[in-house]
Amino acid sequence: MKILLLDDESYLLDCLEQFIEATYGSKFQVFKANTYQEGLEVLNTENIDLFITDFHGCEGIKIGLIAVTKGIRTIVCTGDTYCEIPKCMEVLFKPFNIRDLDKIFEPLN
Repeated sequence: MKILLLDDESYLLDCLEQFIEATYGSKFQVFKANTYQEGLEVLNTENIDLFITDFHGCEGIKIGLIAVTKGIRTIVCTGDTYCEIPKCMEVLFKPFNIRDLDKIFEPLN
């Protein structure tokens, strides 16, 4: 199973990747991107199963809609409780905790 993580905060990408590896081992192949363009390149070259993207720094809604049209489960991370997220995407509010992440990955396990 392939997961794409997109965020302009490298430390958050590293933390998410470490959580996935520590919790699920090699079950998931993780791709990381820091920019919209890097994320788009991965979406266009890999068969991604799950896409987790930042809302603000990486044009999250724009690229999220691209992922959704490809049939990819898409989760948008945001700390803004008043943002408008299309209903075709799931939302993960920052700050999030391990239980929030478990809810995302358990069905894939």
